[in-house]
Amino acid sequence: MPAQDKPRSTACAPAFLHGTRIVTRRGEVAVEDLRPGDSLVTRDRGFAPLRWIGTATITPCPHTAPVCIPAGALGRNLPARDLHISPGHRIWMKNDSFGAAFASSEVLVPAEQLVGWRGVDRRRDPGRVDYIHLLLDAHHIIMADGLPVESLPPGALSDLGCGHEVRDDLYRLFPDLVARPTNAPARRSLESHEVPLALALCSAA
Repeated sequence: MPAQDKPRSTACAPAFLHGTRIVTRRGEVAVEDLRPGDSLVTRDRGFAPLRWIGTATITPCPHTAPVCIPAGALGRNLPARDLHISPGHRIWMKNDSFGAAFASSEVLVPAEQLVGWRGVDRRRDPGRVDYIHLLLDAHHIIMADGLPVESLPPGALSDLGCGHEVRDDLYRLFPDLVARPTNAPARRSLESHEVPLALALCSAA
């Protein structure tokens, strides 16, 4: 389902660009070739069905341009190839030292907070961009180009830059998701002031 052009709300939500390969029961599949009902590999729950795919086309400004995470930036094959995602898309990160600092060894960090670290950068002059959102039954950690990242949180549906008709269709199709919009997050998300410490701990490891 297409979404209207509301760049900031769309860029804040988890979204992939064409060509990103998502791990499914069938193996890696380009995000643009996924279909509702496909089984995606999740970190915590095994296979989970893809419920909805949303696409928003925007003309990015500097703050809404995609972020590129270079191959190997977070470790060997993490990601396996350059990963291009929306700036608000959160990346799963793990470090034993996080436990003392953040009360969890596993956290989520927005891609835009990694810009300037290990070659992570915003794409320059990308032109119009199709951001693709993937919704599952709950907030999950899925695999994109070999890197663990979040799926679209069900509670974020109302924040997307889609029109009332699209939202009404979603609510009619998935009333259970609307009835529980405050699903527990897949992991704790770091605040912007916490990210420098997390990156320092990763660099020291």
